[in-house]
Amino acid sequence: MSPIEALPLRGRAFTLLHRLLASAVVLLALGGLLRRVLIAPEAIQGSTWWWLLATALMLLASYAMIMLSTTTIDAEGIVQTGLPERRVRWQDIDFAQFAGWPLARRLRVRTVAGKRVVFGGSGAALTAAFERIAAAYPRR
Repeated sequence: MSPIEALPLRGRAFTLLHRLLASAVVLLALGGLLRRVLIAPEAIQGSTWWWLLATALMLLASYAMIMLSTTTIDAEGIVQTGLPERRVRWQDIDFAQFAGWPLARRLRVRTVAGKRVVFGGSGAALTAAFERIAAAYPRR
């Protein structure tokens, strides 16, 4: 049974600060890479091109996951999209704690099987929901 009344509840998994920092890191990294390629392309030899391309693609994929990931709380449980997708059903939750740094608080869940799962959420509605979930599943 869900401790949240208004369901489903959906929001971004990462805060605006996280998304801005990720944008800055990606811009700096890709800018540096592009600068290196444009200034001295002859210095990049052999398979280095493939490594640079692979690195840029992984960086962009991680960035896309940060920008597009969502957290959903519904009648079944909690789901966070992304790589990897995180999913916990209500009946599987043994303990929940809403903790972390003030700008990066997360819902930490321990399942009955002992698995630990961390969910992120952005916005007042998800923050309030995480606090209610933590109150509904205290440490025993």
